[in-house]
Amino acid sequence: MKKFIVLILISLFINFNIVRADPQLSTNIFKEGIYDVNSINRSLGTITTVQNISKDKNLYLIVLDDKQAVIQTIKMTPNSAKYRLNDLEPNFKMILIGDGDAFLS
Repeated sequence: MKKFIVLILISLFINFNIVRADPQLSTNIFKEGIYDVNSINRSLGTITTVQNISKDKNLYLIVLDDKQAVIQTIKMTPNSAKYRLNDLEPNFKMILIGDGDAFLS
């Protein structure tokens, strides 16, 4: 019985200690947060438009350059049209504020 319990415990420790790689971004839909344009471009390619696809939540987009200067701001209402983004450099940051969902394309 002791051998069986030890064998189960060892197999559990081995199964749960597997190192996993961080997944890359694999969706075009983003929620509130701060994002590096470089990481978005690596997974989605060059992005040129943004749209709020939420049915009832507003969303604000702020684009900052590498010196934290504001490049572009957009207030998106629910189910907004697509807004064209300024040319984004890899070192820019995108900040999404609000409960909406941003669709980048």
